[in-house]
Parts: sequence; structure tokens; C-alpha cells
Amino acid sequence: MLGFVLATKNSIFMATSTYYSHIFLMNKNGSEKQELLFEKGINWHDYPDFFKRGTYIQRKRVKRKFTTDELSKLPIKHEAIKPLFYLQNYLCSFCLTKKVSKKIGNIFNYYFQ
Repeated sequence: MLGFVLATKNSIFMATSTYYSHIFLMNKNGSEKQELLFEKGINWHDYPDFFKRGTYIQRKRVKRKFTTDELSKLPIKHEAIKPLFYLQNYLCSFCLTKKVSKKIGNIFNYYFQ
């Protein structure tokens, strides 16, 4: 919950700081900052969710077997030895669009269940 709230506050601040100085924005709450944006013709609510709420990124590592096609394309000096597996790294990301009203132990399981 805290990360969600902080991401929203940071998003509003960053949007308003594009048009106003840091000193001018001091002691203004989120609603006042959104009103200042609206005066410039910008509606913060029209921003995409990943700009407003943040994005969760997780690095995954999976053990994957070589395909027959991949094995046939390997140069002779780089022939794979058994077992014919390799570790593949990739990033998965998703936008934090759900507003969470309770404490969560594992945010990844919460979003993907």
C-alpha cells in the first residue's frame, strides 16, 4: 500500500515540477498540485496507469532445454554437452493498477492469482 501511495505522490509531483519550481510547490498537497496542472490544460487522470502508479519489474531465471533447431545451428567448437539445458534470464514487468487496501506478504502472488 505504501509503495502505491508513494508512486502516486511522486507522479503528481514530477508532473507539476515540469511547469512549476520546487519552491512554489512546497507545502501544496496532491489536490492542489493537480489543480495547478489543470490550469495548464493537463489532466493528471488522463496519464497512463504506469505513469501514475508505477511499474513492478522482476528478473526471472529459467532453465530451458535447447531446441533441435538451436542445437543444429551451434558451431562445432561450441557444441553443447549433456545435459542440454541453459539458464535464460529475462525481465517481466506489469503496471501496478490495483489499489491495495490490506498488507500483502508477496505482491507478485497478489497480482497473478
